[in-house]
Amino acid sequence: MQGNLPFLVGEKTFSTGQKIQLLRHAVPTIENGSVSIAEEYKAFVKDCQKQSKKILYCSLLDPIKGDERKRIHALQTMAGDYQNTFFFLRLPLDGPLSKPNDYCIDLPSYKQTILQEIHKGTKGEFLVSDNLLPHVQAHAEETLDLAEKLVSSLVDHETKYRAFYLLFCTLFKDRVLNACGITFYNHTCKDAIDRGAVFLGADLLFTSFISGTLSSELDDLRALIAWPAFMAKTQPILHDRAEWLLAFCSWIDGVRAKQAELRNQLPLTAAISLAR
Repeated sequence: MQGNLPFLVGEKTFSTGQKIQLLRHAVPTIENGSVSIAEEYKAFVKDCQKQSKKILYCSLLDPIKGDERKRIHALQTMAGDYQNTFFFLRLPLDGPLSKPNDYCIDLPSYKQTILQEIHKGTKGEFLVSDNLLPHVQAHAEETLDLAEKLVSSLVDHETKYRAFYLLFCTLFKDRVLNACGITFYNHTCKDAIDRGAVFLGADLLFTSFISGTLSSELDDLRALIAWPAFMAKTQPILHDRAEWLLAFCSWIDGVRAKQAELRNQLPLTAAISLAR
C-alpha cells in the first residue's frame, strides 16, 4: 500500500532487564498467483538468524478469508523453516472469540474457551506455531486468571468481556516475549491498520499506564496508533473494533487511581521508550 512503510514504534524494557523492539509494518507477503514472503523480509529474518536474534510475529489476520489464510500459511511455513528465530502467534479479533456473547454464558466459560483454543496450537483460533507452543501453554492459564481478577470491577457485561480479552492478550504476549528471549515483535493484520491499531493501542496504553507515563505520553500514543491510517488516507479503526479498544480504555480509566496496587499484582512489568 502506498505510504504504508515499516517503522520502529519503540523499545520495551521489562522488569527483568530484557529489551525488545516493537516494529510496525504491513504483512510481508507478495501475491503473484501464489503467496510468498517478500525477499526484504526474508533478508531481515536471515540476518536475525545469523545474530541469534528472535522475532515474535503477532498476526491479526483472519483465516476464514481466503487471501488472509494464504498469508498465514506462508508465515507459518517460515516459523517451521527458522525454528529458533521466527515465532508465530495469531491474536484473534475475528471469528468466535470476538463474539463471546453468542456462546459463552459467563466470563469463566469464555476463559475456558480461550484456553482450549490456545492448546490446539496450529489447529485453534490462536494458530500458535509449534516452536512457540510450549512457552504459550506454560503461561496461558495463570494469565487468564490474572486478567479476570484485574477486570472484576467492571459491571457492564460486554465491556468486561472486551477489556478482559485485550488485557489477557497484552499480558500474555509480554510473558511470551520475555520467556522466549524475543528481540523484535509486531502486531500485523493485512496492513497494520484497524486490527493492528487495536492491539498496538492496547499494548502501548497498558505499558504506559503501568509504568506511570500515560498522562505525559498520551498525545504521542494517539499519533502512533493513527499514523499508519493517516499515511494511507484511510480510517484508523472500524467502529466495531474500536469498541474493543474503548472498553479497554474504560477499564484503565476506572483503575488509574490503583496503578501502584495493580502493578504489584503483575509477575512481569515493562516500560516503553517511544521512537522519536
